[in-house]
Amino acid sequence: MTRTRASAVLLAVAALTGTGLLAHTSFETSGGTPLRWSGGGQDISFVLNDQGSADVPDASDDLALRLGFHEWERVEDATVSFAENTSPTQQARTDWESTNIHLVLFDENNSTGEFPGGSQTLALTFVSFNTITGGIIDADILFNGGFNWSTDGSNGTYDIASVGTHEIGHFVGFNHSTVMGATMSPFSITTQLNQRSLSSDDKAGLRLIYPGAEDAGTGSLQGQVQRASGGAAVRGANVWARSGNGRVLAQDITDDAGNYVLTGLEDGDYTVVAGPIDGAIQPGNLALAGGFAETDFETGSIAAEVSLGGATNVAALLVTTKPNPPIKVTSPGTPIIVRRGQVKGATILGQGLSATSVSVPSGGTAVSATGGGNNISVTASANAPLGTFDLLVTGATGTDTVTGLIEVIPVVPSIASVQPPVGPFGGGTVVTLSGQGFGDDPVVLFDETIVALVPDPGADGGTDGGADGGAGGDPDGGPDLLFVLTPGMPPGGVDIGIINDGGERFTLAGGFTFGLAPVVDSAFPATVSADGGAVVRINGNSFLEGATVSFGATPAASVSFIDATRVDATVPALVPGGYDITLANEPGFGDSIAFGLTVVDESDPMPVTVTPDIVSTAGGDVVTVTGAGFLATPLAKLGASMIDGSGGVAAPSVIFDDATQLTLTLPPLDPGSFNLLITNPLGAQGLLDGAVTAAPTVGGKDKFSGVISSGADKDAVFLDAIGGTELTVTVKRGKQSALNAKVIVRAEDGSVISSSDDADAEFDPLVAKVSAKSVRLNKLLLPADPVASRIAIEITSLDGSVGAYKLSFKEKLPKALTKLIFSKQEPTAVTAAAPLEIALVAKPNSTVSGSLKSKDGVFPIVEALLDPERLDIVAATEIVETVTVAANQKSVKFKKMPLALFGEYLLTLGTDDGNGGADGTITGKLTIKPPKSKQKLSE
Repeated sequence: MTRTRASAVLLAVAALTGTGLLAHTSFETSGGTPLRWSGGGQDISFVLNDQGSADVPDASDDLALRLGFHEWERVEDATVSFAENTSPTQQARTDWESTNIHLVLFDENNSTGEFPGGSQTLALTFVSFNTITGGIIDADILFNGGFNWSTDGSNGTYDIASVGTHEIGHFVGFNHSTVMGATMSPFSITTQLNQRSLSSDDKAGLRLIYPGAEDAGTGSLQGQVQRASGGAAVRGANVWARSGNGRVLAQDITDDAGNYVLTGLEDGDYTVVAGPIDGAIQPGNLALAGGFAETDFETGSIAAEVSLGGATNVAALLVTTKPNPPIKVTSPGTPIIVRRGQVKGATILGQGLSATSVSVPSGGTAVSATGGGNNISVTASANAPLGTFDLLVTGATGTDTVTGLIEVIPVVPSIASVQPPVGPFGGGTVVTLSGQGFGDDPVVLFDETIVALVPDPGADGGTDGGADGGAGGDPDGGPDLLFVLTPGMPPGGVDIGIINDGGERFTLAGGFTFGLAPVVDSAFPATVSADGGAVVRINGNSFLEGATVSFGATPAASVSFIDATRVDATVPALVPGGYDITLANEPGFGDSIAFGLTVVDESDPMPVTVTPDIVSTAGGDVVTVTGAGFLATPLAKLGASMIDGSGGVAAPSVIFDDATQLTLTLPPLDPGSFNLLITNPLGAQGLLDGAVTAAPTVGGKDKFSGVISSGADKDAVFLDAIGGTELTVTVKRGKQSALNAKVIVRAEDGSVISSSDDADAEFDPLVAKVSAKSVRLNKLLLPADPVASRIAIEITSLDGSVGAYKLSFKEKLPKALTKLIFSKQEPTAVTAAAPLEIALVAKPNSTVSGSLKSKDGVFPIVEALLDPERLDIVAATEIVETVTVAANQKSVKFKKMPLALFGEYLLTLGTDDGNGGADGTITGKLTIKPPKSKQKLSE
């Protein structure tokens, strides 16, 4: 393997040359084998270094380089294609000399050592190849960061796309061309854009080295350049084919035997021209066999005709010896670029030009040149063919022909209309672009995606009649037309960019919109009032912001986008009846529910608040619903589907108070939040999301877990609390949870007892303990009054965060209410006329144990034990099971007598001496023990 420096200096500023060969002659091994990638050059990998150019703040430098690769791979009847490696690991690499990466790199500080101070080389391409087979093993492109680069043709900058396209030509094995207007011409100047697009010569060279399927529509010319005197072969002569309208189409350099081959020519008449390489481009710019080229001859030509599908032998092309001094043009080294319909002045320099005149051979009136000496003028008609043309300089002593010095480009491109302007995001829409300056072979971009050109759908073939049958350029002076096939892209607007043959780009901002057809599954409520104002939620998928909604032919009064699956639409006033519901992301991109809405002549029920909004999961709570539009005999459901109103649990009792208030008795519910659906008699419905939170009742050692799913979500539990209890509540964040919880303890009337949020008035820093992972209300003393109440513990998000949590409790019950002691030192007196009444407070399913003893010759009598509902549970049960009278009848023992209900019990004790009553005293102790409860509950 050899890494050749002969192929290194591949593009220089205008005053300097590089080393190179011709566009359609690849580098060759010493044995004359052309260099080329294996496999027909298909899927050649490349990597764009992720640093790009320091002069370009956005990613347009990457796009410019991708466009350069695209320009070469889109040449018809050639097999070259590329595969970009976008791995971040590969894009971060800078080891361009490694053979396992084909890198494009901007060298900003000469870290490669290839651009020493003062270097006038814009870019280098290094090629490694097998010296026997010519197979390319590695190629890398380096840009000189010491120059100013841009992607928009800014003054004083070099164009990345132009230089990149040129270097990619070297990347696939080509070198410099003698055609001044070719992409592979060895010189470039600032703001020059024409090298972005390939010339006919560049394309012909690619087809020759990487031929695709045989094209019966083209042929070739082959022959020999000889001296007119003696017939000696001329080696290193520049030979090119000129079409009947003057365009330069293909070019070659004669070998040692003076032979040439000009390929890729269509059927027709041509002029084959041979001239010396002695102008702005010198033999030193070209890697010629032996490094030698004959230059001491005058330009000569011969007529030739191409037959399709084969090679046509051309008679010997004879040249004469160049006079001395010769006429020679040595500057400019870059093309004279003239637009269609433009007159362009230019300056040429060289030898023997003082008494010369200029013309464009075969250009006719389409492309012409006038003037003489150093100052000339070039004119292109409005319908001039696009491409490169020769400049012929004629003097008294001879001539000089500069190959392809004139390049005709389209007018400044613009897009006037796009039809249709919208299409499905999946692509596949044929879009017609109308405008001007498209040229014969444009590139079209949707944002940064290159799109495919397609034939005119209304014609039998071709895209649109350009001046030469290309993609654009109406020869009759009408607008240019172009037909493209939209790719699949995300929904939304995209810019349309067009780059014409001159490399100029026009961008139409938001020129096309990729629409997304929504899918509408359901709408709720499905029945609303004719008065309007109801909000209908439309459910489905693929909804976009800005979507419109209509009911029948009438637009919604307002539309609120929630997410891609939900949109709320306010119904306007409508005549009673059935209406289709239609949601459209864009015009033409909609979906409907046939008769999805029924409008009735009754008011919409609109529930606004529910009091209380925390209710027991056991059911039976009575709540008040306030709002508007309520009618007699409504229905109410808890937890109905917000998609279609189905499911849910009916309230067992609904009382119509008036049009603004209903009273509901709630059914049993699972823990969690429930919406409330009210339905009026004719079916008009109203829904209040999150109307109530159903909370389980927990014990002191129970644990509860749940998830706060949104900033407005709320969980709650109830606790049967005894006044004076010391309560500790702890909320711990679940694993991988981001929840910052807020804990509130509420009294039975809804008032706040304590809060963990320091922004609340009920916050107590001695009670609230907040850390990164938990929130605790520590040893909170519950109010003594009332002595028994149901408190609520709420868990919400402090800052909108969400996540899982675990809730636990710890209760320390007041001894004064749970243990009753009648000491021997201070016995309690009981009289026959005044029995003793003792208040007991118990949590549900507690038990009472203990014993009472009598003194003074009497024994105690349990006259009654009233539960919180004031039913005598002694009379209702077999007391002997739980109360034992001692043998001496002077004591009573309670053995875990059950107290099923929560609240205050009333124990009445009397005394008896066996004769119907007596006064005395009682001693002893009663203990109320709450039930053992240790369970885990989940929301």
